[in-house]
Amino acid sequence: MSVEPSKRDSDLGGLEQRLLRATVAGDQAAQMRLYRLAGEHHLRLGNIDQGCFYLTNAWVLSLALGDVSEQELRQKLARHGRV
Repeated sequence: MSVEPSKRDSDLGGLEQRLLRATVAGDQAAQMRLYRLAGEHHLRLGNIDQGCFYLTNAWVLSLALGDVSEQELRQKLARHGRV
């Protein structure tokens, strides 16, 4: 698996930088939204492992925050055999 960003990753428009800023700021709600965005993006591209990696992070944060998206994220992961 390559760790180099692919051309397809560039469609996320600086997501890694936004995630880093949210992490430094301790903004878990923003982190959750950004992880979900990245996960859904990768799933649309057929990158199941990458998509589920990001969605798992979003799901864990939704659980920690008591966010209403928890069930929806869990269902997305379950569809791919991840929970």
